Order: sequence, then C-alpha cells, then structure tokens
Amino acid sequence: MRIACARTVRRSSARAGFTIAEVVVALGVLSVATYIAISLYTSGYAFAAASGNAAIAMDLAEIRLTELEVAPGEFVWPEPVVGAFGEITPVDPEATYTPEVLPTDRRYGLRARNLYERFTLRSLGRLPDEKAGYAEILVVVTWRDQGRERTYTLSSALPRAAWGSGT
Repeated sequence: MRIACARTVRRSSARAGFTIAEVVVALGVLSVATYIAISLYTSGYAFAAASGNAAIAMDLAEIRLTELEVAPGEFVWPEPVVGAFGEITPVDPEATYTPEVLPTDRRYGLRARNLYERFTLRSLGRLPDEKAGYAEILVVVTWRDQGRERTYTLSSALPRAAWGSGT
C-alpha cells in the first residue's frame, strides 16, 4: 500500500518579487500620501500662527478697552463731536503693550517683545447723538499676517461724564 505524500510546489525564480508596474503604483501612492501629509502640516502650522496672532490682538484690544474704562483720565479725548469718530490717545505716548512679565531668558524675552511690536492700536470715540448719556468707543488692533493686513475691532460704551463733556 502506498501512502500519498504532499508535494511542495516551487515557484520558479522568474516569477518571484514584484513587477515594475506594482512598484511604480506603490511609489505613486506613497508620494501622494506624503504630499498630503506635508500640506496638512504646513497649513496647520500657518493656521496656528494666525490664530495665535488673533488671540494676541484680542488680548491687546481688551487691555486697551479696560484701560479706557478704568482710567479715562489717562487718555486725551477728542472734542465731543456728534457722530464723528475722533482719536483717543494715551497721555503718555511712550506707552507700549509689552507684557509686564517676560521670560527671564534673554532670547525668549526679546522674541516676546518683537512679537508684540508688530501690533498697532488705535482707540476711537464718538457721541452717537447730542442727548446720549454715553460715548461709543472702538479699539482697533492691526497687524500683518502672511503679507496681508489684519484688523481686530472691539467696541464698548462709556458714560459721557468720562468723555469729559460731563452733560
């Protein structure tokens, strides 16, 4: 009686490995995936930088608006003209908005100062009408981001007595 043995099938050496077409397709898929990953990374980085600048602009506008509300005497207010916006300037024109607490490392402290110097602030005020008991104030922060000028505006109202007309 004869027992059947399992035969091993050998591949010929001419058919082993990948074809050139398979390699080209695999490299094409890999390069497209790499391009997409790099594009997403750079877009995310640019978006994060723009978001950081917008957050700084919001903080600076809130700081200035709070200063206007808390200490209006520290600013030179324009003549109260109904309907027209006038510039509200600090009494001390050298006032800057560098954070009070900076990194102790010289390099990082300089970097923080340079970051805040890119932003400019304007404060504007106006009376909406002659009988209004308040003045409208605007704080406008501008900066350049990716070659374009960006603007953030914050508005509020302040009692007319703080404006200086007292009526």
